[in-house]
Amino acid sequence: MRKASASILTVLLLAGLITGVDTISAEPAQAAPITRLVTGSTVAITSDNVRAITHPGNATTGIVSPASDPIAIAQAAALANVSGAAVIVSSSATDAAAVNTVVAQKNITGLTFIGSATDFPQSYRDAIDSRVTAKLAVLNNSPFERSKLLAPADTTAFVIAKSSNIPAMEAALSYSSATSSALLVMTGAEPANSIRDFLSPIADPKVTLAGDPGVSDQLDTDDTDHYGELLVDSATSTNSSYDNIVQLHVDGKGRAANSVSIAPGGDLASFALATLVGRADGSVTLPAGAASSITTNSPADYHLQLLKSELKSLTLVGTATTNAQLAAAAGPSATARVSAPAWTVTNTTLGTGTYTITFTARAGATKYSVLDWDNSVIATTTSTTITLPGTPDYMTLAAFGPSNTEIDRMYYRSNTYNAPADRGTVITGTIQNGTANLRILGEAGVPRKIVRTMFDPYAMLGDEPIPPQTVAITCTTSYTETGLDPEVQWTYEVVNLTLLTGSGCGATSGTPIAGTSLPVAAVSLPLTQDPWAQARIGVRGTEDLQQPRQGDASTQPFLPRPGQTLSDAARQRLAYEELHPEVAAAESSALRTSGAAETMGAAVPDAVAAAATGSQFVFSYQAYIPEAVVVGPGHSLDPFKPVIVYNGSNRAWWDVNNVHTKFDIRAYVGDTQIFPTKFMGETKRWHCGPNFFRQTTECSLVGTTTASLNELAVTGTISGSTTTINFTAHATNPLEPFAAAIDGQMKLTLTPRSWDLYGTHDRMPVHQFWWSPLYSEGTLAYTSEDFYKLYCLVPGVRACTAVVNVRL
Repeated sequence: MRKASASILTVLLLAGLITGVDTISAEPAQAAPITRLVTGSTVAITSDNVRAITHPGNATTGIVSPASDPIAIAQAAALANVSGAAVIVSSSATDAAAVNTVVAQKNITGLTFIGSATDFPQSYRDAIDSRVTAKLAVLNNSPFERSKLLAPADTTAFVIAKSSNIPAMEAALSYSSATSSALLVMTGAEPANSIRDFLSPIADPKVTLAGDPGVSDQLDTDDTDHYGELLVDSATSTNSSYDNIVQLHVDGKGRAANSVSIAPGGDLASFALATLVGRADGSVTLPAGAASSITTNSPADYHLQLLKSELKSLTLVGTATTNAQLAAAAGPSATARVSAPAWTVTNTTLGTGTYTITFTARAGATKYSVLDWDNSVIATTTSTTITLPGTPDYMTLAAFGPSNTEIDRMYYRSNTYNAPADRGTVITGTIQNGTANLRILGEAGVPRKIVRTMFDPYAMLGDEPIPPQTVAITCTTSYTETGLDPEVQWTYEVVNLTLLTGSGCGATSGTPIAGTSLPVAAVSLPLTQDPWAQARIGVRGTEDLQQPRQGDASTQPFLPRPGQTLSDAARQRLAYEELHPEVAAAESSALRTSGAAETMGAAVPDAVAAAATGSQFVFSYQAYIPEAVVVGPGHSLDPFKPVIVYNGSNRAWWDVNNVHTKFDIRAYVGDTQIFPTKFMGETKRWHCGPNFFRQTTECSLVGTTTASLNELAVTGTISGSTTTINFTAHATNPLEPFAAAIDGQMKLTLTPRSWDLYGTHDRMPVHQFWWSPLYSEGTLAYTSEDFYKLYCLVPGVRACTAVVNVRL
């Protein structure tokens, strides 16, 4: 236990390549989820039933807290999740008989008492069974003073929450369980230097904040209502707040993403006990809705909706909770995953200079043909496998009946798959009749998040863009969606939640997969139907039921036809212009004289405009921090303003030309030349008061500067029909030499058949990749916003580098 605390505040964190073999991954068996209710008429009885799960045998040590104090129970649970002790909730502060019963049952020899100054008096402790030879009393009316004594002596990681903010306390408990961070509870009445004094003797402490940290309202930023990524906001739990906590449970502790322990939201004592169950059975712990409306949108319900029928187990912990509440909470598990279409591609393998696709039979088909963009036949087979030269990219697979009449077709796409070592990051997809089917070629038994983005290439310019949407967490290697609009492009991003196989999907243990980077794969599926040229029923919601279109493909040369993605259409246009250079020259001249001067919101360099002799494209690699400000590592050395704060970009995902973007590396690509441009954003630093809960609002701007453009690089070559561009960033913090740089290495390969993005980047901050024809709006090819984590500022945190495999 920690016995003392003294003086300096260091605040760090605002938490808010695979090799493989060409085989078909086995799917984990699906079964009805196991549901379990852990309850009691009182919190003390509930804790007895929890202890039967966490300690079915003996327990060397125990922690006793009073039933009347949820904060003390939370502190007991946080300590037990680190130490492994059994938690005993005592319903009496004068009679030790119930505690002695547990001591005898579990053969406990050491007890810690946690509570207020009047809880568990000496007479109570003297009455404890004599087999308990070690007793420690942590009894103080201040939760923070208790926190200091309870923090294990070797702990350097802490999570702070305010006692009156129950959603923040719940998030802090779940985070503590996932990271073994010590829980520090504050009321807001502590002296201003309390945290600084406590952390002073600790070398390189790392602090995570749950709830509003109270950074100054006077910061000189565009939006001072955002203080950085927190575990929760100042008042309520948010679904996205728990994304990083879930990943820490799954990857850091080897727990199962499809096993969940929940408690009614707002019932802190029950949630604290639920974290003990999560530690014992390897489940993720999340708060549900309040007891009166347990299915109300909450982090638990959000996670369960993403899992659907893949839920393996669900435990509801709560005093006076019922089986009816458990059944209601488990409701999403009754929704089965959509089955793969009867006719679909099931596997893709590499040969020597060839690749083979395997597919199921189409009813009524007698042969199958692979078609090119112009419907010319590339290959034909009467079996359900077909081998083609080269490596996978795109194809149209048509099924023909006995009279040689086409009866169906599906469109196939793959991201980069050039060698067996790529397989761990490869996904393939087919789309037909509004049904998309993804095949994940990486290891089975890995939980993955699937994020879907819709691109309507015919929407009116200036329409509000639709953000990427997380649609599933899955342990299978096949994922299907139906009812998709056939007139738009659908892009799917698949992100591993762990670098382990097995444990994340409910196996008893996890096996590390090759590499140390989190695999991220993305593939785009094409339009399958011509959009209407007139007003149409919108896909964005009721606000645009009659959304006009901006024309048709005959008047928009870069817009895709059925069977094409946006990049397919662009490549086909380039091929056309190579055959008709007079068309390219005329269009280039028209663009230069039309007054158009911007691409993706930025002015086109004069040299680029003057050299444009045909279709040119712009490719942009960016990094940005969505928040307005973030708390940085270290101590300012100012005893009155010890907290270091830096500016973020304060931008939305679609704000491609925001001047606060951390960096933007662009390559303008023409027929024979690559024109690079580089932009580095400004860095600002403030020193702020130490109290996280708004006892001070003073901050001082102490520095403003910009890192060198030499930290950004773009190089490329054009060789025949292949263009290769390398984007490299090592963007440092010019106001803190010891801060981690923003690192990324992206390689873009452009060929007549595919545009591929492959590389690595860190997971802090957000990394994006955009592309566009010259003088046009941008198209988002890749974003890490759905999985970037500020906790990756901490050295040594697992899976804080992503390996990216994207087909534009």
